[in-house]
Amino acid sequence: MNSGPSCTLAIDGITPQIDADAFVAPGAALIGRVRLAARASVWYKAQDSRSYGQVQSRSL
Repeated sequence: MNSGPSCTLAIDGITPQIDADAFVAPGAALIGRVRLAARASVWYKAQDSRSYGQVQSRSL
């Protein structure tokens, strides 16, 4: 359920993983080891980034 232009960038060749049922608002940025599960969301102008370890977002 990607909603429009957002920014996804790789760090050391690792790109964000986004479930098809996750929501990424236009203007949001996902950088590096980020994983969005189904029904998770990243809202307008928000940024999730990680160069080591991992950020995981899930729905509640």
